[in-house]
Amino acid sequence: MLTIMKNVHFTKLVKAGHTLKEFNFRKLANSSGPAYHVDVTDDRANRIIFTMQKTEGGWILAPINIPNWINQVKQLLQEILDEAEN
Repeated sequence: MLTIMKNVHFTKLVKAGHTLKEFNFRKLANSSGPAYHVDVTDDRANRIIFTMQKTEGGWILAPINIPNWINQVKQLLQEILDEAEN
């Protein structure tokens, strides 16, 4: 039987650092649990791409070496993804 998976994506504006940043979220279909591809641009218009995956302990970010201003809004990003999952 053919299974059709919806393409889930959305954008949220988050104050990160000293400016408002546009975070783009896209749900990954081939993951063992809820996981999202996230991308955002820095002040020099370089795109920063990372993944957030839900585990029993909460959301984890990969790769670990992301800019500090993203780590500062990690809790808010987790809340956004929890809301999207419900």
